Amino acid sequence: MNQENLALSIRGLSKTFHSNKRDVTALEDVNIDIASGEVVGLLGPNGSGKSTLVKIINSLVGKDKGEIFINNKQISAKSTNYLKDIGTILEGKTGINERLSSLENAQYYCHLMGAKFDKSYFQQLATTLGLTELYKPVRSLSTGNKIRVALIVAVIHQPQVIFMDEPTLGLDIAGVQKLQDFLRSLANQGKTLFISSHDLEFLEQITQRIVCLKYGKVLYDGPAAELVKNEYAYVAKVSFDSELDTKTLKTTFDNCGKQSSDIKFFFKNFPEMQSFLEQLEKYKEEIKSFQMSNFTLRDNYLSFLEEQ
Repeated sequence: MNQENLALSIRGLSKTFHSNKRDVTALEDVNIDIASGEVVGLLGPNGSGKSTLVKIINSLVGKDKGEIFINNKQISAKSTNYLKDIGTILEGKTGINERLSSLENAQYYCHLMGAKFDKSYFQQLATTLGLTELYKPVRSLSTGNKIRVALIVAVIHQPQVIFMDEPTLGLDIAGVQKLQDFLRSLANQGKTLFISSHDLEFLEQITQRIVCLKYGKVLYDGPAAELVKNEYAYVAKVSFDSELDTKTLKTTFDNCGKQSSDIKFFFKNFPEMQSFLEQLEKYKEEIKSFQMSNFTLRDNYLSFLEEQ
């Protein structure tokens, strides 16, 4: 990747939180490069370090070691001028003044960032997100509309690099669709987007690349299509009364894996599934629950995490 064209470069980033009870490593030697204009998803289970990473980039949490560059300029907690060049929404938190209207919040934030307020751009963003109540105090708006206001405020000063941590929180299905349209419009403007989410289907719709974290380490960094491609067609979830472990079952079935209290079995086609059901007969007295379903992106992602 051309170093001169990088919007974000993270080198050897590590962070450990210390407490009286125990130390928790949130990030360990994280390296990520994102090119200007790229749309990248950040995926991972709870506690994987996603939110910590976004907060460190925004100088809300200090790092232990490592370097971060935005538009080839190294950032530090001592110099926060770079914040004018980025836009951020954190974990669905709005960070807006609820006494002001949507329009007034946008005007105020532009003033803070030293940017000229562009009313036509504000109206364009509001239309894309489906926000119509522009002049009421934000406190009178629904949770979903408050999130829409926060999204507008995060980008109203027209930053080139935008970070979003769980932007779908508080949005209904229609709101998520509007958000996808909003993010695509930003991408079409050449903005660089780094979007953290638990929602794999959402990220698949809008990103070309996914970075996956687990226990603070980069587990995967590559094309979204490679991470979400389905090798299997069906999945069975079985819970047994007895303490059968995965190793025992693998003597009978090659395609099983344990998740929580269930044991999951994967099938590439219908004949494979039929063969499994016939073989499962020998365990029928020990089966507590059984569920068969189509193999989903979520199943694929969870299987990937289990294998690592």
